[in-house]
Amino acid sequence: MKRKICVVTSTRAEYGIMSNLINKMACDKDFDFKLCVTGTHLSEKYGYTRKFIELDSKFIDEVNILDKSDEITDVYSEIIYKFDNYFKANNFDLIVLLGDRYEIFAIASVAYINHIKIAHIHGGEVTYGALDEQFRHCITKLSNIHFPSCEKYRNRIIQMGEDPKTVFNVGSLSVENISKLKFLTLDELNKKYNFNLNKYAMITFNPVTNEFDNGIAELTALLKSISKFDYELLMLYPNMDSGNEDIISIIEKHSSNKCHVVKSLNYLDYLSFAKHCSLFIGNSSSGIIEIPSFNVPIINVGNRQNGREASKSVVSCSADEKDITKTIHFIESDEYKNNYQNSENIFYKENSADCIIKEIKEYLDKGSFDKYFYSIL
Repeated sequence: MKRKICVVTSTRAEYGIMSNLINKMACDKDFDFKLCVTGTHLSEKYGYTRKFIELDSKFIDEVNILDKSDEITDVYSEIIYKFDNYFKANNFDLIVLLGDRYEIFAIASVAYINHIKIAHIHGGEVTYGALDEQFRHCITKLSNIHFPSCEKYRNRIIQMGEDPKTVFNVGSLSVENISKLKFLTLDELNKKYNFNLNKYAMITFNPVTNEFDNGIAELTALLKSISKFDYELLMLYPNMDSGNEDIISIIEKHSSNKCHVVKSLNYLDYLSFAKHCSLFIGNSSSGIIEIPSFNVPIINVGNRQNGREASKSVVSCSADEKDITKTIHFIESDEYKNNYQNSENIFYKENSADCIIKEIKEYLDKGSFDKYFYSIL
C-alpha cells in the first residue's frame, strides 16, 4: 500500500534545500506524494517564488496563508483554519517539515492535533538571536522522526527526550545538492539580470527577532562598514519575520548603480551568485550551512545565528561598525586565505536525501508509533 506523504514548503530557501528530496519523493512508487506550497511562495510582495518550483503540477497543492495579512497573529489563525481543513481532507500518513519558522511550528501543531506523523529536518540547532530557537525545539517535540545535520545536533535532540532510534544524522540536504548542481557562470548571471558585477559582496540580512529593533541597528552598521570597501553589492529581501518592513525600507534606500536589490532568486541563481561573490556577509543560516562549500569569504554578523556550529571559513563578529570593518580587513588578509578559506564544510554527507527516504519508509513500515520520553538520566 502506498503511503500518503506531504512535504510542506513556505519559503524560497526551504524549497531549495529540499528540492532534491522533493523530486526523489515525487518519483518514488512507494509514495502517494504531495508538495504543499504555502507562505511567501504565494505572495507577490516576496517575489512570488512559486514560479521557481519545478515540479509537475499534479503533485502540488497550494494553501495561501497570507491572503489577509503577513502579521504573525493573522498568519497563525489562517494556518490553524486552512491547514486543519487541508489535513482532514487528505489524511496523510506523514508530513515532512524543515527548520524553525513560526509558520512551520503552527503547521506542525495542526498536524499533531490531526494525528499525522511528522518528520523534522534540521532540528537540534541553536540560534539564540531569533525566536526561531524556541519554535525549532517545539517542532522537535511534536515530531516522530528526526534528521539533524550533524552529530552534535543529533545528541541535542536525544537530550530533549527523543528516542535515538528515531534520530538520524544525515548531514545537510542543501550541501549535498551543491555537490551535484551545475552552476551558472558570472557572465551568464550578469546577462540574465542585466548586472555588471565583478568584485561584489552578497548581503543576506534577516530580522533579528530577539532584538528590540529587530536588527535595524545591526544592518545599519553593516552597510556603513561595507561602504568603506571597494565592493559592489547584491542585496536580497529578508524573510517574513517581524520587522521585515523596516529592513526592506533600508535595503531599498540603499539601492544604487553599485547596489543591486533583488526581491528573490531561484535556488540555483542564489547559489551561483554566492559561488562567484568576493564576500558573503549577513546573518542568514545559508552563510553558515551552504556557502562554506564554495570556499568564499563568509562573515556572520550579529546575534541571529549565535549558537550554530560553523565551518572554519565562517568568521563571526559583533554588529558593531568597527568590529565589522576589522573583520572585513581580516577576511582579505593572507592569514584568512591560507588558514581558513579553503576549509571543509562540516555539514556535508553523501546521500542525505536517500537516507531520509529510507528511514521514513522503515519507520512507517513498523506500524507501531507510540512515542515516549527517552531519559538519559
